[in-house]
Amino acid sequence: MEWDKLWTINKKIIDPVCPRHTAVIADRRVLLTLTDGPEKSFVRIIPRHKKYEAAGNKATTYTKRIWIDYADAESVSAGEEVTLMDWGNAIVKEVEKDQDGNVTGLSGVLHLEGSVKTTKLKLTWLPELDELVSLTLMEFDYLITKKKVCACLLFVSVINKGKYIICEHLMYFF
Repeated sequence: MEWDKLWTINKKIIDPVCPRHTAVIADRRVLLTLTDGPEKSFVRIIPRHKKYEAAGNKATTYTKRIWIDYADAESVSAGEEVTLMDWGNAIVKEVEKDQDGNVTGLSGVLHLEGSVKTTKLKLTWLPELDELVSLTLMEFDYLITKKKVCACLLFVSVINKGKYIICEHLMYFF
C-alpha cells in the first residue's frame, strides 16, 4: 500500500472520532488582548469533537488575553476580522512589532455577531493562564523508507535505520 492511500484510510477512520485538543507553540507565541473581552475569566464546557459526542467534553476558559501562534499572528493585518475557534469572531485593531518587524502583540475587539464563513483566518488560541499544560511533541520522520512495500521484501529492510520507535501510545495530530 502507498503512503497517500494509508494516510487517506487513517483519516477516514481516525478523523471522525478523534477528540480535538488545542495547542499553541510556546516559542514566539503572541498575546492577543481583547479590549472588550471578559473582565473575569469564565469556563464553558464544549465537545471535544463537534460531530462525535462519544469523544466527551472539554473545559475551555475564556479570558481577555489569549495566546495565538506566531505564524497566525504574522498573517493578521490591522482591521482584519478573524475567527477565534470555539468562540466567535474578533476584529484585530492593532498589530505591534519590534524594530526587526517581528509581531510582539495584537489588540482587538470581539465581534461575536460576525460570520465565521466570511473570515479568511481561523485561529486556535489558549487563554493566558498559569495553569496551561506544557507538552513536548516529537516527530520521528517516516517509519518506512519505500513508497510502496511489496510482499517479497522483508519488512525490516524498509524500516528507516537509526530511528527509534515507541509503540506505547498511538497518536493522531492535526
